[in-house]
Amino acid sequence: MTSQSNFVTCKTSNFVCPNIERFRTEIDERIQALELLTANRLPPEEHRLLAKLLPALAGLFGPEPFFAWQVDTPAILAMVDNNMLKLGKLLGRAANTGISFNGLVVRRAGKKQNAQRWRLEERLG
Repeated sequence: MTSQSNFVTCKTSNFVCPNIERFRTEIDERIQALELLTANRLPPEEHRLLAKLLPALAGLFGPEPFFAWQVDTPAILAMVDNNMLKLGKLLGRAANTGISFNGLVVRRAGKKQNAQRWRLEERLG
């Protein structure tokens, strides 16, 4: 095993580095700190709205890609004042931050006829 800076390299494939859990914890802490910095770019009301909206969308679409115009549930539409454009822009800002809201991350899933598709993914770990 050799050590350079914060990186540890194990020479044998069956050997588990004794410090790996410490490094995982440190990486997780750094990710959380970066998420907090990124989250501050969203207004608090949008952050709260996304925390409510994404689980509802996940219940509706699961991991399948969807368009904002496909949302037809009155309770979900009421959250965005029945405005599909507002929903699309909100999902875009969430995708730009890359942070999770209640364990869900918004990802772009490509465009079709100039309309953006979205996908919700569970954040692992």
